[in-house]
Amino acid sequence: MAVSFGSVGDIIAVCLLVKDLADAFDKTRGSGAEYQGLTRELGSLERCLLQVDLLCRSPVQTQDIAAICDAARSTVKDCESSLQDLYRRIEKYDRYLNNKGSGAAFFANAAMKIRWQVSEKDAIKKFRSAIAIHTDALSMLLATANVEELASETKSSANEISGVLVRIHGRLDETTTQLTEQKTIVGRITDGIGRIRKICSDMQASLANLLQLGTQTHQAVVAIQTQLPSRLERVLIDDPFILEDAIGRRAPVHLQFINSWEALHAVLEIRFRNIQGADKIGRHEYSLQDHRTGREISRSRAWEGAFLPGQRVDMSLIFENKRSTAPAADGANTCPGCRHSSFSSADADVEW
Repeated sequence: MAVSFGSVGDIIAVCLLVKDLADAFDKTRGSGAEYQGLTRELGSLERCLLQVDLLCRSPVQTQDIAAICDAARSTVKDCESSLQDLYRRIEKYDRYLNNKGSGAAFFANAAMKIRWQVSEKDAIKKFRSAIAIHTDALSMLLATANVEELASETKSSANEISGVLVRIHGRLDETTTQLTEQKTIVGRITDGIGRIRKICSDMQASLANLLQLGTQTHQAVVAIQTQLPSRLERVLIDDPFILEDAIGRRAPVHLQFINSWEALHAVLEIRFRNIQGADKIGRHEYSLQDHRTGREISRSRAWEGAFLPGQRVDMSLIFENKRSTAPAADGANTCPGCRHSSFSSADADVEW
């Protein structure tokens, strides 16, 4: 089985060659300790070759790993030469060692087996030594590669950790800035709370003053209420009506005190005593009119319905015209008492 070495795929071919050799020694060369040891050594070599293949197929390689892969390929190439040499030796005896035969063939096969045991024993020892050297070399290269990968991963992890630390440092700076701003805001809030507390204290004092003032006001109102007449008294006391007499004097007339026409007439006589118009008052020559409507309030009406509280009442004297009632030549009206002329209507109230 010839193998041409030159690419990563050739490592797999060498692995297959190792596997074939191990199977050949395991099945046809007996169970001697020497062959069992050779089979184990070939198994170790196969595992190393598979690990070298995985290393060389790695998509991400550093410069150091690439150099290790080149050295491993060179070692595999040397190992391939030893394997090819052993494989050629086995091929010469293969048909005799695997075929028991009968008669003359049996003796020929036995002779070749003896020859294999005698002539190839030293070659097997040299092959085992070479295989051990190649296996150790590949193991060392793989260990170095593992160390390099570990160092590369450590460096990558360190770079990542450094980047994370830089980001954390940046976040810490941002957090410090935010905490400073929040501290400033908290200080402002604290100042605001202090001002609000002072305002609340002032408001509390003001409310206490207002409460005291309200209490004093309530006490004053209660004192005033005790001095005011009772509700029954307020009901009995009505507002007076206002009387404006014939000479323009105004006076309140309390309906609770003046309670009849006779009482009102007596009061008028007293008010006009010793002044102009007293005679007419004594002769009942006067009239009363509602100030708002101008209607006359007749003395024939009942006293209780003649006047209202708060009403304004005007008083007029009555003059009997015994002279000519013909109007003046210029169309003016004349006062029956003083004979002054007026151009107003005869029904209008005229004040001189």
